[in-house]
Amino acid sequence: MATATAQDIVSLDGQAHEILKRVGNGSLEVVDVRRGLQLIIEKRLGEPSAPGRAAARFISPTAQVSNLWSWNREFGWGFTQEQIAAAAAAIPAFFPAFVGDRPLVALTLCWTLGALKETLDAKLAVLRQVYGEDKVMVSVDFKTDAKHTFLPGGAPKFVPNHIWWQVIDLGANRRLPPDRVPAAVAAGTEVFDVACQHKVYISQHDGSDTPYLDVPGIRVRDRVQGESGLYAPRICGDSDGIIRVGVHWASFDYSIDSAEPVRES
Repeated sequence: MATATAQDIVSLDGQAHEILKRVGNGSLEVVDVRRGLQLIIEKRLGEPSAPGRAAARFISPTAQVSNLWSWNREFGWGFTQEQIAAAAAAIPAFFPAFVGDRPLVALTLCWTLGALKETLDAKLAVLRQVYGEDKVMVSVDFKTDAKHTFLPGGAPKFVPNHIWWQVIDLGANRRLPPDRVPAAVAAGTEVFDVACQHKVYISQHDGSDTPYLDVPGIRVRDRVQGESGLYAPRICGDSDGIIRVGVHWASFDYSIDSAEPVRES
């Protein structure tokens, strides 16, 4: 069967279903899918975004796949071409332009490595690459080792070496502390994926229209022995491109300046 070229893919810009069909039947090579998607992304980056549209703050699924390709290669995570190509072929039907009353609902490509610590450390490394080493401030209180950091009871089991698409409500639960969000839906590592992928959105953080992000699906102990308090990670961005990753009490809320993101089906 003849294979398509990268230019063929560019010509299909706006015809995502056709691209996915051709990926599925083997008429597109993985390398050409990647190259073609990158050309589409570069083309789109040169086009102005309409004010107020979700696309202005959340990057496209194809751009997210391209990012994952690059990070996987640069950091040597070990995801196979087949795994990433499968994610590219399984982009859900999600239309942010149709959720004007929910402007903080985003589709994000999420991933894990072999363990929770390894996953979090890798995401922090991506943040430093995306924002710049000097603009990522990680609190010493955010200890990612297994003795300090864990998933709360009732959370879905950690699945290693996994890639999936997740719809996340980044504006949910403005008046709840992290430990009041049901663990079954509380976003965990996915919040870090949002920060890695959606740089413009993070730069819009103001604690008002765009709330800072707690990570209600993860807990951090302040001590391994003796009396210990429980924290939740917290991610805060600003218009200067600085991103701060820290923790605060899991039982305490910051009124409405923060959100407790939840996963949606």
